[in-house]
Amino acid sequence: MVIKEVAKNIQKSISLRSTPPPIISSKMIKGETVIEDFVDVDALAHSFFASGKDLFSYILQYGYNKPQSLERRVEYYTEITQTYYEQLEFTDQWSTYQGIDYPLIYQK
Repeated sequence: MVIKEVAKNIQKSISLRSTPPPIISSKMIKGETVIEDFVDVDALAHSFFASGKDLFSYILQYGYNKPQSLERRVEYYTEITQTYYEQLEFTDQWSTYQGIDYPLIYQK
């Protein structure tokens, strides 16, 4: 008998929780398109491999679709060095750009 009562209570709580989601009106949906600023770092790396330049200089001079901050370009540099470490030659030569010291890195 107790099991039947518990089962009824469980069934009631399940039916109370399963209310349908609210209907989205057309007023709530806006027809605006959002274009995200996305840089495919893998594609950037592969084009670097064909360039013959050092990595940092290449990333600075790359023709991005939208302007990129220096901080974002440093992020791309760091991501490529971490992801493609085995395919890169890290030299003992250094250069400086706007107060940033960086090693010259080339394709192996």
